[in-house]
Amino acid sequence: MKKIFSVLFVVGLLFSVASCNDKTKKDVEQGYQDAKESVEDAADKTADKIDEGVDKTKDAWSETEKNVTEKVGAAADSIGKTVDKTADKAKSALNDAKEDVKAGAKDVKDEVKKASEDVKNKLK
Repeated sequence: MKKIFSVLFVVGLLFSVASCNDKTKKDVEQGYQDAKESVEDAADKTADKIDEGVDKTKDAWSETEKNVTEKVGAAADSIGKTVDKTADKAKSALNDAKEDVKAGAKDVKDEVKKASEDVKNKLK
């Protein structure tokens, strides 16, 4: 009888250990799967946040580029108008100077002609 109880005790202990071993393996496998899913979810959320950040950065860059282009265009237009005005003023001043030189030359020519005639008259 003692032997039967001993054999039954050993068999029960073996089943208990085997059962606990299977349960432990299942628990470890489930814990691994849960951790894997958690990491995958976190990676997906991180990727989504990165994509959102990239999109926002692209939008901000596009807006900045647009603003810079507009400002550079406006500055170029303003500079062009200023250059045109300055060129017009310079042309006007040059034309005035030409007229003054022509008038001065005509006056000198008239004076030389008059002086020449006076000298001719005196020589006669």
